[in-house]
Amino acid sequence: MEELKNKVRQFTARQQLWLPGQQLLLALSGGMDSMLLLHYLLEEGIRPGLAHVNFQLRGSDADNDQSFVASVAASLQLPLYVHTENTAAFAAKEHMSLEEAAREIRYRFLYHIAYAHGYQRILTAHHARDHAETILLHQVRGSGARGLSGIPVHNQMVVRPFLCLRKAEVIHWSEAVGLTYCEDRTNSDTRFARNLIRHEVLPILEKLNPGLEETLLENGRIQRELQLLADQEADRVLKKVCIRKGDDLYIGKKALLLHPAARTILFRLLRPYGFTAAQLDDILQNHTHSGRLQEAGRFRLITDRTHWILTTERNNQFSWHLIREDDRHVHLPGMRLELRYLTELPSSWNMSAERVYLRADDLSYPLLIRPWKQGDYLYPFGLYKPSGKPARKKVSDLLTDKKLSLPEKERVLVLCSADRILWILGIRQDERTRITSGTGRILKIKMLPARGSMYY
Repeated sequence: MEELKNKVRQFTARQQLWLPGQQLLLALSGGMDSMLLLHYLLEEGIRPGLAHVNFQLRGSDADNDQSFVASVAASLQLPLYVHTENTAAFAAKEHMSLEEAAREIRYRFLYHIAYAHGYQRILTAHHARDHAETILLHQVRGSGARGLSGIPVHNQMVVRPFLCLRKAEVIHWSEAVGLTYCEDRTNSDTRFARNLIRHEVLPILEKLNPGLEETLLENGRIQRELQLLADQEADRVLKKVCIRKGDDLYIGKKALLLHPAARTILFRLLRPYGFTAAQLDDILQNHTHSGRLQEAGRFRLITDRTHWILTTERNNQFSWHLIREDDRHVHLPGMRLELRYLTELPSSWNMSAERVYLRADDLSYPLLIRPWKQGDYLYPFGLYKPSGKPARKKVSDLLTDKKLSLPEKERVLVLCSADRILWILGIRQDERTRITSGTGRILKIKMLPARGSMYY
């Protein structure tokens, strides 16, 4: 068996799966594969921690496996961590298949133990046959290009030193050393998709290519390299077309749509937020429909005139704030206001969207700052009817004229005195607040960025 040990040893070194002295945690089901990996590690002088999950799917068989693993750990004096969970209940709650739920439970537990107890690597005993099954399973289910790379040799903390071995080699090695292990009777149940591929699909394909495991392993390696290149290109493009504005991400439509792989690049960006391929197709097909919205959990993608905007729901957005007459500083989301009372206008005063001068004696305190709402209106500063009287305009129309995106509109606040809007903060003052000769006290309000703010 020295030849197979050397094969694993060289594979581990070439892939740099772990360094000497690192603490290793082995996922030990009690089956042939994981027990052989434990045997190999011990012969290499490595004493790993052991982690076992009882999925409560196989009745007394699962309990017997747990007892077997416990006896192995005790006899070897190795630390053992056991987790028991009702996988069927978890699958129903999370709307997953049993296979998906078991995988989620397993890796969540393994990572928890690794972080809690200082293990640098998590080892699983997947071999080339598992890799081949995974590629075919992904191919049938339609996982996209990334799924065709199969099981990665290393993925964050998880490493798989047996991926270099064929199943036949694992069986031969186990028999040669007289390995004791548990048999999982559900492995022959072809109601499970993986078992159907294992027992019926792969044997047929191997008649066409007896070296199918090695072929798929090599194809997976090539696919991972191609995926790496694709990821690097996607990151390069996204860096050019994306702009961060506060908590929102603006994605330039025109620049991205010029790229031949625009769909793939956009999906790489959106998929981690929960957007589906069907939603992506709708986003691309309707990219000219400004205002169109797609939602994934608390995330939203809004189609604007020139950009797609990735943002979040603002369920806890700012509601209102009262300003008393003696207030001098007001802190708001993304900004702060500085208030000063003057007896006369400064000689060099000028109006701006971020600075207003109001007739203080006309104000009804407390003043109110609130988000704008549909139906709000004011008489915009400098806008007149042909008769010379101030012209009324809806706030919504002013925001549209400013070409604000939906997230930007959601952050717009108005300053009110009684029921009258005096100022759309950062946008326009009401004409009726204009300072004239003979005005008494003057309230100057200046908008400033909040310290550390990215909004203004």
